[in-house]
Amino acid sequence: METSPTEASRESTDPHDGESDRSAVVPSSSWVALDEAVDRENRLFDGDLARRAGVTETVITDFATGWVAAGNRAENSTLDAKELMALQGSELTVLACAGKNRVDHTGLQYNYYLNSCNTSKLVSAIAVGAGAAAIAAVIMAATGVGAVAAGIVAGALTIAGGVIGMCSSKGRGIVAHIIQYTNVVWCNNQ
Repeated sequence: METSPTEASRESTDPHDGESDRSAVVPSSSWVALDEAVDRENRLFDGDLARRAGVTETVITDFATGWVAAGNRAENSTLDAKELMALQGSELTVLACAGKNRVDHTGLQYNYYLNSCNTSKLVSAIAVGAGAAAIAAVIMAATGVGAVAAGIVAGALTIAGGVIGMCSSKGRGIVAHIIQYTNVVWCNNQ
């Protein structure tokens, strides 16, 4: 069953009932499974593939919601309708987006560039209390980076959520920098 953004409004408004805290750390095995559940060519996330690999329903829902909010498709998963509406409320036309989306590596430092539209989605996701998997899906969709790396950045940016607003204050998007093998993260605007 494929889920599109328009179908999300028919989904449960609280798919996280009775499940663990969404801010909990997502195991690295789940990030690998999420990455393998994404068909990049067709921009499709399959919740069944992640589920069979042992990913929890909360993480699958969060990831699918972020993935669909970033303009992709998901199947065999539930979307968080409230979160999706909040993330899509930040939707701007592609022509109005300033900055670039990409990732590069300089020495021990990785640089994750998000244009102004994807930065707006990121800020919205943090503001509505989205899970790390939803935030990682936005980063993954924008930059093409794998789920493991996107998860590390998402976790660090969630902790430093208030700083993202300052980094994006010029409206050109952000660059999130992370030192490899550490939790040292900082950002600035493009």
